[in-house]
Amino acid sequence: MFKYAHFATLTANELHKVLTEKGKRPIERDQIMAEVAAYKEQQRTDKIRKAKHDSMWRELIEPLSNEMRTVYNMGRYAKQGYPIKARLHAIEAYSEVLSKLNRKLRAQWATYNKTPTQIAKEKGLPNNGSHWIDWVPDKIKTAIAEMFNEIPHGFKAKSKTPFERKIPKDMNSKKKASLIRTIKTETGKAEREIAMLTDLLKGETNAELEAAKEELQNLNRALEVVLAAPDDEPLPYVWQSLLK
Repeated sequence: MFKYAHFATLTANELHKVLTEKGKRPIERDQIMAEVAAYKEQQRTDKIRKAKHDSMWRELIEPLSNEMRTVYNMGRYAKQGYPIKARLHAIEAYSEVLSKLNRKLRAQWATYNKTPTQIAKEKGLPNNGSHWIDWVPDKIKTAIAEMFNEIPHGFKAKSKTPFERKIPKDMNSKKKASLIRTIKTETGKAEREIAMLTDLLKGETNAELEAAKEELQNLNRALEVVLAAPDDEPLPYVWQSLLK
C-alpha cells in the first residue's frame, strides 16, 4: 500500500501547499511530490490497461454469450410437441460445450494476467483466438457437427449451424468504426512523415523514407479490407492483423 495514496486526490499546487504547511523541508517535500506524481501516473496507466483488457475479453465473450442464448431458446423449442431425440441430444451437447468454454474464458478474464491474444498465441490457436470458435478443438467441432447432421430430415434447425464465425452486427460496427478511425489517424501520421522526409532529403531516399512509404501502403490495404468486411465478420483488435 502506497503510504502517500491519500494525497493522490490533490493537485500538485494543493499538495505543495499541504506539505509546506506541514513543515516539510524542500528536499523531502519534492521527494513526496515526485512519488505521488509517479503513483498517480501508474494509477492512470493501470486504469487504461484494465479498460483495454476488459474490452478485449468482452469482445471475445459477448458473441459466445449471444450464441448461448440462441441455443438455449432452441432447446426450449425442441422440447415442445413431439421432441426428436437426435435434435435434443445435439442441442444439449452443443450447449454444454458453449457453457464450459464460457466458464473457462471468464475465469481467465478474471485473473487480469493476460489478454485473449496473449493466451491464444501461447496455445497456438488459429487466428490468434480472435473469435470464440478458435478456442474450441477441431475434434469437438466435428463431433458436434456430426450430431446436428444426424437430426432426421425435416427437423433440423435450418438457420442454425454450430460454431459459425459470426458476431452481433451492432458490436461489429463499433469495432469496424474504431479500426477505421485508427487507420485514418495513422495514415495522416505516415503522410506527414513522408512529406517531411521527402523535403529533407531533396529527392533522395533512405531506409526511413522507404519504411514510411511501406507503412502507408499497408494502411491503405488495411482500410480496403476493413471497409469490405461483412457486417457479421469478426475483426481483429489491431489493423496490422487485417493484412494477415
